[in-house]
Amino acid sequence: MNNLDDIQYNRAMGKYTGGHGTESRMLMAYHRLCLCWHCAKFTPESRDTNCPIANALYALCIKHDIVTPVARCPMFEPKPEV
Repeated sequence: MNNLDDIQYNRAMGKYTGGHGTESRMLMAYHRLCLCWHCAKFTPESRDTNCPIANALYALCIKHDIVTPVARCPMFEPKPEV
């Protein structure tokens, strides 16, 4: 992954906090409320095995430079408790 891809990926994953006038740390924190982070099918570090809905959403976020937390998903499967 080149540097631009890293920036885009971090922005989509809610980790980007600099250089964007419309973002704030408080609003970006809400991204962690996204259902994906609690789903067993969500593997953002491996796009090949990642949920297809999450991959499509990621592409949309990159295309439009947006953050879109998920509140409902037909493929949701809770992560096993550790």
